[in-house]
Amino acid sequence: MSPYLWSSLLQYSRAGIGALVFLLAARFLSLAEIGIFATAYAPIRLSQALHRAGIAEMVVIRRASERRLNALFWLSVNSGALLSLALALIALALGNRALLILSLLPLLQGLGAVSDGLLRKHLALRALALRSLSVQGIAAAACLAALAAGWGSGALILFVTCNTALGTLLSLHQARWRPTGPPRLREQLLTSRKTAEIATRDLLASGLLPLAQIAIGLSLGLAAAGAFQIATRLVAMLETLGIAPLRYLALPQFAAPGATRPAQQARLAHSLRLSSRITGWLWFLAPDLLPRLIPDQADAVLPVFVALLPLVPIAALAMPFSQALTARGATAPVLARALLCLGLSVLFCAPALALSAPLTAAALSAAALLALVWFLNRARILLCLPGALFWIPLPPLLSGAGMAVILLCLRLGPLPDLVLGSLLYALLLSGCSLPPAREPAA
Repeated sequence: MSPYLWSSLLQYSRAGIGALVFLLAARFLSLAEIGIFATAYAPIRLSQALHRAGIAEMVVIRRASERRLNALFWLSVNSGALLSLALALIALALGNRALLILSLLPLLQGLGAVSDGLLRKHLALRALALRSLSVQGIAAAACLAALAAGWGSGALILFVTCNTALGTLLSLHQARWRPTGPPRLREQLLTSRKTAEIATRDLLASGLLPLAQIAIGLSLGLAAAGAFQIATRLVAMLETLGIAPLRYLALPQFAAPGATRPAQQARLAHSLRLSSRITGWLWFLAPDLLPRLIPDQADAVLPVFVALLPLVPIAALAMPFSQALTARGATAPVLARALLCLGLSVLFCAPALALSAPLTAAALSAAALLALVWFLNRARILLCLPGALFWIPLPPLLSGAGMAVILLCLRLGPLPDLVLGSLLYALLLSGCSLPPAREPAA
């Protein structure tokens, strides 16, 4: 199998199985029960930025000397232990049993972050994909058995805990790397600055939805929090299908040494073309197909889901530029975009939280769109990109819109819509007469 197919299998198993578990859980649990889990798990999702982004990406983009790997490992373990302790103390103070159990996860993630980064750096996609598929499958089976036994929201806690613990153990085994020296504070401090910058960027970018999850749970109630959780899982599944495999491959490819500027621009154009073509198809099919998977909760979930859908093409457009800038060490614009998005989200969501979850979701999408406009202009300047490059996403988005209009008029059914919509999209995209962007010669 090609690297892209293994990367696709890896990302689909990570987010796809998780989304399916939540869709099945929606048939067993009430929105309030899902909201209990979602509110307790939101702080864990926030903490993941340090290990999944900060530590792992530092392993990918920096020279993997033993000294640096040792420093990153002890930084990862120590920070994970501190996060777990802090969350456990908060859980005890609040009397929140769900958060108390989940507080173990940051420590487990810290133990496996360097090993995961090494596997990613060496593009060991087959090993990563098979590990993820087996771990997710075992965790999903345990969760479904717990749901059938009437565990309630505890089944979802079992799913994420089992998933993290098994994933860490297998990551340590597959990477076959162990620290060769004791923890040294000075070396950890030397690596902490860039690690913190990358982790903060990812925290601000990926932390918006967990923060909104907590805010909705506190202001609008657990039922609204449950609806928001299901909607965000569906959006994550779309991002996984369209963007995640390309994102996973993009950073190691952009970080490859010796590439000329025209070659880097050609890679960026290729990545943007692929992500926009896949996203243009998924984005316009999703509102008609995915809601049929949750008929019992559709009235509560659909408005939130539709309001969050713009986040998918926004992520697809930003991803190649973010990875290209990160590979060059220019993480400041990516961090600035995340800060701008956070500030606008707080500004827009503050009044929306007093009204409804769908309005809060729409506020998040509006903030992300405005931040994207600023970011693309900044990336164009820093990467010295030709203006024609930014025309690449337009044909896929126009083709997707045309497909959606035709399907809306026909109103066939889930399977015919999927088949006919895919054919229509391919025809519209191939026949699009807009001037294509010319990629620079490698």
